[in-house]
Amino acid sequence: MNQPASTAEVVIRHATPEETPKVASLAEKLCRQHLSYHPTRFTDFADLAERLNDLFLEEIPNPVTRILVAEHENEIVGYVFLKLEPDSIVEISDARVWLHDIYVEPAVRGLGAGKKLLDAAVDVAREFNSKTLMLQVWPQNRLAKDIFQQYGFRPTMQEMMLEIED
Repeated sequence: MNQPASTAEVVIRHATPEETPKVASLAEKLCRQHLSYHPTRFTDFADLAERLNDLFLEEIPNPVTRILVAEHENEIVGYVFLKLEPDSIVEISDARVWLHDIYVEPAVRGLGAGKKLLDAAVDVAREFNSKTLMLQVWPQNRLAKDIFQQYGFRPTMQEMMLEIED
């Protein structure tokens, strides 16, 4: 892990609509990371930043969504995107909170922003009376996988894909 940039406290709070461009820029970094893992599994949209911004603008007022930011020295340095997903007979699951995205700028990793974002995610799950907090992590992302497991997450399913050739 990188050395902390400063000893100033990291604050977790709700994102505002005016902050969606910054949150979208962080989300784009996360998307690019996923694309580097597997460009066939993930789609590199030409207008990715714009789509992400539109997504967050749409989701911020959604009553079953929470987009929280980590702020350090008056700068947004991370975010988490959570959503209460409805029960699904297809997934054989009750309604539960999914942690769709979590990202912290590399320069401030080590200040505790990631843990604070995870703690806030658990609070959101409790707020929605969710019995579980779900997430997906790419197997190649060892650092994230280790952090999630140390926090208490455990593997449940493994996604598989077959590429269909013409």
